[in-house]
Amino acid sequence: MTTNSSDLGLPSAPNNAAPSPSSNANRSIKKGLSLRLKTTLAAVAIGTLPVVATGIAANLIAANMLDAQIELAKQEETVAMMDKVERFLFERYGDIQALSNLPILRNEKVKQVVSVKDRSQVLTNYAKTYEVYDNIAFIDLNGNNILVSQGVKLGSHKTEDYFQVVLATGKRFISQPRVAPSTGKTVIYLAAPVRDSVTDKIVGVVRTQMPVRFLDDLIKSYGGNDRTYHLVDKAGKVFVTNDGTETLGMDAAEHLAPFPQLRQDRKAASTKSYEPLEKRHVVGGYAPFEPTQGLPDLGWDAFILSDRNVAFAVNNRLAQIFALGTLAAAVAVSAIAVLLVNRSLQPIEAATKTVQKLGAGDLDVRLAVKGSDELAMLGANINQMADQIQDLLDNLKGTAEIKQLKEAIEQESHVLQSDVGHLLDAVAALEGGDLTIQAPVSDRATGLVADTLNRLIEELARIMATVLSTAQQVTQGSTELEQLAAVTAQQAQQQARSVNAVQASVVTFSDLSQQTAQQALASDQAVQQAQIAVTQGQEEMVKLTEEIKVLHSGTEQIVKRAQILTNFVTSAAQFAKDQKRVAALTRVLALNASMIAARASGQQDPDQFASVAREFETIATQVNDLAVQTNQGLLLLQQQAAQIQTVVSGINQDVQDISHSVNQFVGSVEQSQHVFELIKAVTDRVAQVGQQVTASSQAIAAEAQTTLRSIEEIATVAAKTEQQSSFTQEQAGLIDNMARMLLEKVSFFRISEEVQGAGSRDELGAV
Repeated sequence: MTTNSSDLGLPSAPNNAAPSPSSNANRSIKKGLSLRLKTTLAAVAIGTLPVVATGIAANLIAANMLDAQIELAKQEETVAMMDKVERFLFERYGDIQALSNLPILRNEKVKQVVSVKDRSQVLTNYAKTYEVYDNIAFIDLNGNNILVSQGVKLGSHKTEDYFQVVLATGKRFISQPRVAPSTGKTVIYLAAPVRDSVTDKIVGVVRTQMPVRFLDDLIKSYGGNDRTYHLVDKAGKVFVTNDGTETLGMDAAEHLAPFPQLRQDRKAASTKSYEPLEKRHVVGGYAPFEPTQGLPDLGWDAFILSDRNVAFAVNNRLAQIFALGTLAAAVAVSAIAVLLVNRSLQPIEAATKTVQKLGAGDLDVRLAVKGSDELAMLGANINQMADQIQDLLDNLKGTAEIKQLKEAIEQESHVLQSDVGHLLDAVAALEGGDLTIQAPVSDRATGLVADTLNRLIEELARIMATVLSTAQQVTQGSTELEQLAAVTAQQAQQQARSVNAVQASVVTFSDLSQQTAQQALASDQAVQQAQIAVTQGQEEMVKLTEEIKVLHSGTEQIVKRAQILTNFVTSAAQFAKDQKRVAALTRVLALNASMIAARASGQQDPDQFASVAREFETIATQVNDLAVQTNQGLLLLQQQAAQIQTVVSGINQDVQDISHSVNQFVGSVEQSQHVFELIKAVTDRVAQVGQQVTASSQAIAAEAQTTLRSIEEIATVAAKTEQQSSFTQEQAGLIDNMARMLLEKVSFFRISEEVQGAGSRDELGAV
């Protein structure tokens, strides 16, 4: 049964009386809707604003750090490319110095022994060994070609700058890129003076011609995808690029607008600009040519450009990750706030609606009471108040004191309306977010409701304080996670730089290995030439030994024949002595004959004359003996003269043979000298190649140490990243524990399953 105040004939409240329950009920309903909205917005704002602010700040900090790291990486990459070009030119600078010291160019004796064809072949072999030169030429002081490697025909060099500068300065020279008239290719000339090995005067110029395509092959690893590299000469023209052949020879400012200012500063830097040729925004690095180790300043520049969207793709991805993370955190905090608001306000709203209905005269309405907490006590007190009012009205019905009871009830109604108004004022203040409000407590039934409401407000204040503290802790955790994300981003960039360093070291390893292989090939060729020269030397030594044996045999033959001549001279001397003795005897005999003739002319006695005749006969016999001896001496002398003629003929033949052998011996000696000079030249080349191999090995060892240090840095950064990941997991665990503690605080409010289901649906709708 429903009992209203009109059924009892109670008078209406005057205009200046307290507001009617119905008007208070309407006001409370409107404010109840506002209370839910305001509380939800406040909770969502308290939870999400710090998270959103932290996410935006972290995104900005990380984006700025990554931008700086990417620009620095582009600058370092360009510096590394220019350093690679400088080292390559330094090697070519050493090649031209080695060529200028070749004995076949500066030693007159070697040039007289080695033919022009053989010397040209040496230059050809040199060009084939290094495989970076189109041709090599040795030029006289008038600009004419003396020696040229095979395969090309060259004109006069008299008007060329490399020829004139070398003669004027006496130093090595590297030209700017230009089109070679002999090949039609863009080339670079390197030249050096050639000095006489004895007088040290300049006798010519040696010049190499190197196509710039070898520079392009050298740095092609720095291009690809969206990256374009450029080498610029002293005039500001691009002579090497992977941006298309039609852009060669263009001004560098057409590719990179800030290029004039960068060239004026002459410092390595990063740059951002708009590339009109590709119609894109680019980010890149710039590096000037820095002469080192005796290289002249060529005035070259280098820059690498990358599409800004591609280069900063990591930043965009990171911004998306931060945005999604911030949104997820905000949604999670908002869901928790909505859940807390629903659980906190639903019991209060139910109590408010019940009080409004009681104030409107509906005394049959009751609250569903579950549990024994403050909300249950509030519901029980409201129900008890309604029962008391219902019992009071039932007991007063039909008595004689109805009028007095009506007055008492009217007075009690005014008091009740006043108390309910105070309660509604407290609820209105609570709707405005004022958790410090206290409802007035009296000894009436409404006092119990006010006391219960005050305890509920205190409990709600503690819960909101816990929510605020938890939000602050979550904000602090988000700040720490932001700092951790920044540190992780730095470490990721450091790892990226270390990986780039390792990649550059690997590229350097490959280049050094190729150079070492080329040097090993050159060394092998030089060793083969040395072996050939040694074989020729051995053959010449064998011939020389045989000719020495022939000379020795001829000399022995001459000695023997000289001995025969000596014997003949001795015989001739003896014959002369014999002839002197014969002459003396002949004179004696002639004197005796004259004496006998004188004596015979005076003799008249035949006996005496016969005696004289016998003496003449004796003298004639002696003369005959002397004549026989003289004839025999003459015959012996004639025989010896014939022998001497034969010996002299043999000596003449031996002398001719020895002269021929001596000529051959001299030729063999000259050939041996040529062979030994070739061996010396090849040995010098082998020593030079060995020094280059040693330098390459040392460079490989240095690159290996650099790679090892980079890998160790990557391992260290990875260990730090692992520690920070563990710290992030711990922070996530702490946030999870705080959320659980918050849910335990909220579980103080017990609600029915129907209300909980409605709250869950409201939560899903809010999400």
